[in-house]
Amino acid sequence: MKNGMSEVEKVRQIIHHYEVSTPTAQVAELGSSHREILSAIVDHYKDSADKRFFESLASLVANEFFGEHYSRGWITKHSGDMGVDFIGRLEIKNQHAPAPPGTVLGGTRILVFGQAKCRTNYETAAAAEDAKEIARVAARLQRGYLGVFVTTGTYKQSKQKEVAVDGYPIVLINGRQLADLLIQYIHRTGKNMKTILSDCDQWYLDNQRDSPPENFLKD
Repeated sequence: MKNGMSEVEKVRQIIHHYEVSTPTAQVAELGSSHREILSAIVDHYKDSADKRFFESLASLVANEFFGEHYSRGWITKHSGDMGVDFIGRLEIKNQHAPAPPGTVLGGTRILVFGQAKCRTNYETAAAAEDAKEIARVAARLQRGYLGVFVTTGTYKQSKQKEVAVDGYPIVLINGRQLADLLIQYIHRTGKNMKTILSDCDQWYLDNQRDSPPENFLKD
């Protein structure tokens, strides 16, 4: 070949091991039960004096997503949140195996940084999250940290590609999955949306802190 391996690199086929979903396709997945949940959320926080109360609901949704090895931490105070709305902790362990002595062997803890966005018009193009919003979470992630972004809306294709290609350890939860997780929570607890939203408002008031997030790994 005339120019050697440099020409090979130009024509090399790049195979992406991921698929993305358009905002339109994400909205098309919404059924009547999803819309009922999302509308209840939007109506509740639309009238709230502080729309940051949604961050508490997002924290609950993250808890439902990660399961029994996840612990909710706190809501970060607005003045110093640095792009992080809530803190959580994920424990990696096998609870059925005998635990070795000490606190290091047989498991580890991962700090979870959460970002939340309550998009009022969750079915419109304007409700699609873009790179700028999610980059704020990505910028805070260090080795061994995990991010989760919860929105009532959707995600642009470009942002999904960026997360996949750059290998950001961020879980993207869109409006449909948010609703699915709340439906799962409702079935598991027997609570209705009115009670859930009221509980989350109180949790928000009771769990605001400005402590260093790393402290939650030591609790």
